[in-house]
Amino acid sequence: SGSITDFDWSITNDFIVSTSLDKTIRIWSVKDGTCSRTIYDNASCTSCCFHPLNNNIVVSGNDKSYIKVFNFSTGKCVSSKRLVSMPSSAPVTSLTFDSNGLMLFVGDVKGIIRWFSWDLSTAILKPVGRYTVSNTAITSINYRAYQSSQDYAPALLINCLNNSVRLYRVTTSSTDLVLEKDFRVLNSKYPIRSCFCPLISMRDAACFVSGSEDGSVHIFRYGVGVTKEKVNQLQGHTSVVKDVSWNYDESLLASADGIGIVIVWKRIKLSENENL
Repeated sequence: SGSITDFDWSITNDFIVSTSLDKTIRIWSVKDGTCSRTIYDNASCTSCCFHPLNNNIVVSGNDKSYIKVFNFSTGKCVSSKRLVSMPSSAPVTSLTFDSNGLMLFVGDVKGIIRWFSWDLSTAILKPVGRYTVSNTAITSINYRAYQSSQDYAPALLINCLNNSVRLYRVTTSSTDLVLEKDFRVLNSKYPIRSCFCPLISMRDAACFVSGSEDGSVHIFRYGVGVTKEKVNQLQGHTSVVKDVSWNYDESLLASADGIGIVIVWKRIKLSENENL
């Protein structure tokens, strides 16, 4: 009954989890579109994700500064963690796991990102690190680790309400973040999200896509030796582009805007070494 704030696919693509301002976390069956389970929270739910190795575990964040871990099968909360002590407040805005499901990264409205170690047997979260990204709200966090010809590069892609998308390297010990690049997009009022491209499409460079308040979809690349960072700017929306998502083989890109329009873009090959 309230606005949807976030959603995530299960690793098997069988289910989608969504959160809403109506204080619910809902699990949807992809096969028939029905709601398989509704989980009720005591606060507006702002973000969610499946555990990358266990579809039975769902994590959500809410506007009362809590991260909660739920068992999909039973709907019960198995553990929870408050970002800050009472009476302080740090409403959760976004969260994501690393690819191994051993670290959870959480962003809040104050521009702080915190990360927690994850116990696979108990689902208990333990604080590992904290980093101030901005003095404005974090609206999106995306994790990616890949092996390029240059180096092994675990990274976080973070959108903030300061007209930027920031790329951070995660240190080997996972105890610190190092800013690698600050990309400019129009983003000062609305919760804009971005995502890494699933494949390493350009030899020694990787790509990511971001929405923007200018109504465009912006595609960037980064890496050693990259001189032209903006790959493309897709125009077709007439409102703020709030979210973007690739399919797994990077052939289709979906973008959603502020008036409910979703555009699906098909990737085409322009030449031997160039894609659109």
